[in-house]
Amino acid sequence: KENGVERLIFASSMVAMLPPPQGKMLTERSPTSTYIPYGKSKSIGEALVNESTDRLRATVLRIAGVFSDWCELPPPDSLIRLWAGNSPLNRIIVGRGDTGIPYLHRDDLLQLVRSCIDRNAEMAPYEVFLASQHGAVSHKELFHLTRSVCSEGSSVQPFFLSPTAATI
Repeated sequence: KENGVERLIFASSMVAMLPPPQGKMLTERSPTSTYIPYGKSKSIGEALVNESTDRLRATVLRIAGVFSDWCELPPPDSLIRLWAGNSPLNRIIVGRGDTGIPYLHRDDLLQLVRSCIDRNAEMAPYEVFLASQHGAVSHKELFHLTRSVCSEGSSVQPFFLSPTAATI
């Protein structure tokens, strides 16, 4: 504030949020979680930012998994590499495949940050935005998309492994 900053933009994460009940979507009002240490740190950061909005206006961006044209984001990159292989192990999806990760291209994130800066005067002292596409790509969908570009095509079906068995 002493340096003329009008609004703090805090980079949080969608990992800071409790997963929604089945069939429901995350919203800006979804509660935060302390389930995962990384999410806990983001949740604590959000609380600190919120507590200081009487002195400095703030925007929290709960950012999805960011990728570029190179698709180097570790979670999808590792899944794509796994599912692109030809061994039976390359067909495993932990769970039923209905869970997924919301993604966001880095250019879209940059556009959102610029929009927050440009619209600072229009925003409330404390705002929370989901920096994500609408919805998420399920692991089942990502598996079939990956397989559709592989030599075996999309006819290969995944093998669903329970989380307990996967832990073992």
